[in-house]
Amino acid sequence: KDIAPISQKGYFEKIRRILNKAIVEDKYNPRRHPFSAFEFGKIHTHTKCLEKDEFEYLKDFRPKSLVAKQTQSKFIFQYYAYGMRVSDLLLIKWSSIYEKGSRLKFEMFKTKHMLDISINVALLNILFELAGEIEINNLRRQYKWHTKTPQVEPFYDHIRRTLNHLSTDPKTKDKRIFSDLNGYVDKELYSKLQYASSKYNRDLKTLSKELNEPTKQFDFYLTSHIARHTFAV
Repeated sequence: KDIAPISQKGYFEKIRRILNKAIVEDKYNPRRHPFSAFEFGKIHTHTKCLEKDEFEYLKDFRPKSLVAKQTQSKFIFQYYAYGMRVSDLLLIKWSSIYEKGSRLKFEMFKTKHMLDISINVALLNILFELAGEIEINNLRRQYKWHTKTPQVEPFYDHIRRTLNHLSTDPKTKDKRIFSDLNGYVDKELYSKLQYASSKYNRDLKTLSKELNEPTKQFDFYLTSHIARHTFAV
C-alpha cells in the first residue's frame, strides 16, 4: 500500500506493543521478537497548517451535506479551543461548561492535565447550534441581528443561559458534546475513541473534497491535527 513513512511507523509500533504485551503475559517467545534488532529510521515530516486566507474560506464555506457541515463545525471548534486534540473534542461533555456558559474546563485525555479556556463568540455559536434548542438564525432575528441596532449582549446572554442549562441538567450534563461515546469506560472507551477519531478524519476528507469543488484557488487536505497546527502557527 502507498502509506507514508510516518504512518508505517505508527502501524509497526502498534504491532510491537502487542508483542511486548504477549511476552509479559508469557504468550510469546522473546527470543523470536522481530523488533529486538530493529530501529526505526529518522522520519522528516512537514507540519501542514492552513494559511489565513484558507482558514477564512473554510469558515465562510457552506457545505452541501449535513456530515460536512458537522465536520466543519468540529474543525473550527478545535481551532478556537486552543488547538484542541481530537480525543478531547470527542470526549468533552456538556458538564465541562461552567461559569454560566462562559468557560470550558476539562481533563485532557492524553496528558491528564486540566485545561480551562474562555468560550469566545465562535465557540458559543457552534455550541448553541449543537444544542438544537432553536435555530441560531431565528435567534438573531429575535434580537434584531440584521438591523443597525442589534441587541448583541442579550443575544449572547441567551446562548450562555442555554449552555448553562445543558451543563447542569441531569438529563444532558453527562452527554458528550461532539460524539455518542456515552457510557464507555477504560479499554472499551479507548477502542471506541480510536474508531470515532478515524471516522472524523474520513469525514474531513469528504469536507476537503467539497471545499475543493467550487474553486481551484485552494487544495484542501484536512486532518484533525491540521486544526491543532493551524492554531499553533
